[in-house]
Amino acid sequence: MTYILLIIGFIFLIKGADYFVDGSSNLAKYLKVPTLIIGLTVVAFGTSAPEAVVSIIASSNGSNEIAVSNIIGSNIFNLLVTNPYKECSYAELYMNIRKNYITSKMLGYECLKEDLDGPQLDEEYPYDTKREKKKIEKIKYNIWELILLFFAFAFIGYLWEVILHLFSDGVFVNRGSLYGPWLPIYGCGGVLTLVLLNKYRDNPTLVFFASVILCGIVEYFSSLFMELAFNTRWWDYTGYFFNINGRVCLEGLLFFGFGCTVSIYVVTPLLLELFHRLDKHYVKFLTIMLSILFLTDFVFYLTIGPNKGNGITSYDGYTDTINVKFDKLL
Repeated sequence: MTYILLIIGFIFLIKGADYFVDGSSNLAKYLKVPTLIIGLTVVAFGTSAPEAVVSIIASSNGSNEIAVSNIIGSNIFNLLVTNPYKECSYAELYMNIRKNYITSKMLGYECLKEDLDGPQLDEEYPYDTKREKKKIEKIKYNIWELILLFFAFAFIGYLWEVILHLFSDGVFVNRGSLYGPWLPIYGCGGVLTLVLLNKYRDNPTLVFFASVILCGIVEYFSSLFMELAFNTRWWDYTGYFFNINGRVCLEGLLFFGFGCTVSIYVVTPLLLELFHRLDKHYVKFLTIMLSILFLTDFVFYLTIGPNKGNGITSYDGYTDTINVKFDKLL
């Protein structure tokens, strides 16, 4: 019944959006106001209201993780779908205006006509058919860069989980099995995908699905090793859709696949550019110091035991089981 209601909700949402846009356009014509003004007021409020209502209701019901995921998901969708669609619409509009300008033989149309002659006029923007598609070049990493990238990914993963836990439960928790501000599973997964998928950088789809598989292997065997070594689970996906022994689940793997893809094409080039701006001696010194701190933390991990407790391996006294599962998922 839940899935049926979800599908019905999507249908009403799509149709409602169509009626809303048409009604806004008619309102602009009736009031003789520029459509831009209606878009910046009525449409802007109407499109933002559902998200605001969902976040407010979720927060009032104690489901803070839904409010957070609503904000993050909306921004991801806008970044990957809405903005590219908008730019494609601009390009389509430009080509139609350009075509009409040439067809009507308006002033100066000769300047635009030359490169639009031929069958390409009604199909697509003209381009050089002889020009080959430029492939994304491989990146060469040295050992110092890989170690620094490991710490960068481990720290980003730590911040991610701490912030999510802070939003969902309102409590700061030092996440992870180690005591320092790093989660090695994120570092290992990030570096592995960089190295093993480097030659496939010109195929983002393959990179995404390969990242899903690689991260699944890393997460599964990390969970298995830690449970065998310490008789404790740091995450448990039991009850999640398509989980394997509670160690990995489809939702988590898709999230890691997306994260690794963004890392390979966006985060890593930015970090490498930052590393290259630093003096080589400073890079080596920073790498050595971080490695010493990490090894010291690892010694504590082996001697006095891993980091455990509320919000890490035990959730007694926390507010909601869904919060816990969401936190462990991410």
